[in-house]
Parts: sequence; C-alpha cells; structure tokens
Amino acid sequence: MAEDKSGRARRTRKQDPTAELLRTLQERRDHEDAPAVKRREREDAALASYAAAEVETQGIAGRVAERVAALEEQIAQARRDGEAELVAVEARKAAALLELTEVDRSAEQIAKMVGLSPKKVRAMVKAARPATVSGRTASAVEAVRGVEGADEPALTDVASADDLTADSERSMATNA
Repeated sequence: MAEDKSGRARRTRKQDPTAELLRTLQERRDHEDAPAVKRREREDAALASYAAAEVETQGIAGRVAERVAALEEQIAQARRDGEAELVAVEARKAAALLELTEVDRSAEQIAKMVGLSPKKVRAMVKAARPATVSGRTASAVEAVRGVEGADEPALTDVASADDLTADSERSMATNA
C-alpha cells in the first residue's frame, strides 16, 4: 500500500485495462490530430480576417456610391444652371438682334455681321419681340431651339455652350 500526503495508507487501485487503452488511443489520436487542429485554427483566423475585409469592402462601396450620387446630382445641377444662363444670354442676343432690325438692318445683313444664318436671325428677332395683341407670348428659347434644329445643335447640355462660344469666336474672326 502507498501512503498519501496526509500520512494515511491508501489503496492502489488497479486501472481498468479498457480505460487505460482508451486513454492511450485518445492520446495517439490527439497527437495525430494536432496538425489538423492547428490548421483549423489558422483557417478560422484567415476566414475571420476575410469576413472583416469583405464587410469593410461593402461599407466602402456604399460610401463611394453615395458620394458618386451626390456628385452626379451636382453635375446635373451645374448643367441646369448652365442651361439657364445660356437661355438668358440667348435672350439678350436675340434682343440685340431685334435692336439691329429696328435701325433698319435686314436679316441678311445681320446674319453676315454675326455669323448666323438669316433664318436663325429671323427666328431670334421674332422671339425677342414683345407679346402680340392676341395675348400669345413669344418664348425666345422655344423659337431659337426650333430653328437650331435645322441649322445648329440645340442647347441641351453644357457642351453646347462651348459650341456657341466657338461659333461666336469664328463669326468675330470672319468679320474682323
């Protein structure tokens, strides 16, 4: 018999051979599975890292989409503002052409001076005239756009403003 730490005699039990064999088998299995367990831990860590990065990617994509939508709205607003400015300038140009007709210049003469077609000059002059007695109002923008379809592109975007500027510069160079 063996003694325990308290000094009492203790019986030694014989181990059950089946339990002892089971423990040995489990130890061998654990030893064999150790690399697989470590591999599984690495896989779990890599998958956790990937999942975190994917969630971050989705967040970035969402923020970018929001920023792009806001910028696209700003672009659309800039185009609308530019269109409104061009309409006002076209109305002033039409008024100036009307003034030229009132000092006895013909549409053909005015067309040569400003580098437009006589047809467009007439349309712009017509649009610049005040409302008729019957109460109809002449819209400068509609008349100008109606004629532009035949001779020149319509003012549908900011790029058309560049075209108008180039046309004006060419007509000034031709008249110089």
